[in-house]
Amino acid sequence: KRVQFPHSTSSIGGNTARLTSNGTLNWNSSTRRIKTDIVYDADKFDPSVDPHQLYNLRVVQFKYKQECLEEGDFNTGRNVLGLIAEDVDEDYKIATYHDNHGTPVNWDYTILVPALIKMVQEQHEDIEILKDKLNTLERSIR
Repeated sequence: KRVQFPHSTSSIGGNTARLTSNGTLNWNSSTRRIKTDIVYDADKFDPSVDPHQLYNLRVVQFKYKQECLEEGDFNTGRNVLGLIAEDVDEDYKIATYHDNHGTPVNWDYTILVPALIKMVQEQHEDIEILKDKLNTLERSIR
């Protein structure tokens, strides 16, 4: 069952909650107030969070097993693009949730999305450099 929390009563704000495998309810928050050791320079990122590891992730198409969905669920019988928790665990362990036995059960978009954004930013930077080089070459042959 899904439980919605329309308004947070947490002191850190945000309204996204998740239930951990040990039964603890945690609020997701992105505020600077709850973070330490913030590193902005990608060259100084810990290797365990290197976003380039995401190049190894396999996006797959699948259908959810009928017995795992509630009656009338939007995903019933639909082809879906997504990731497999076990694959994410192999390639980007930091973004994987595990059950009490250490088995991967889900992946965390709050970890994957920022890594993907970083990769897009780097690619954008590379594209701008290549565009400048191309413009220079085009000017030199005119």
